[in-house]
Parts: sequence; structure tokens; C-alpha cells
Amino acid sequence: MNTAEILGYIPWNPCRGVQLPRIEKGEDEAIFLTHAEFSLIVEGMGSGSRPSRTSW
Repeated sequence: MNTAEILGYIPWNPCRGVQLPRIEKGEDEAIFLTHAEFSLIVEGMGSGSRPSRTSW
């Protein structure tokens, strides 16, 4: 928005002075799907969008 104001695309920055909410850090632990869970997702996608065997 600052750049848009500087370049004259907008007369003033409507975001100036807005306090952003604090970001809560998520978990750092990776979560993986089991083969059964992945198969359920693939089944739900339908046959038209099935990934090839090599991408499993």
C-alpha cells in the first residue's frame, strides 16, 4: 500500500496506523498421512484427477 501511495495509484494509504494481530506460532512438528489416509483422499478426488503411481 505504501508503494501504491508513492506511485500515485491511491491518494493515501488506508492501512497506515493499523495494528496487526500478533501471529501465534504453530507447531514445528511435521505431520504425515498414512497410506490409508492418502488412499482415501485419492479416492475422493475421482478418477479424472488421480495422480500417477510414481508420485506416491
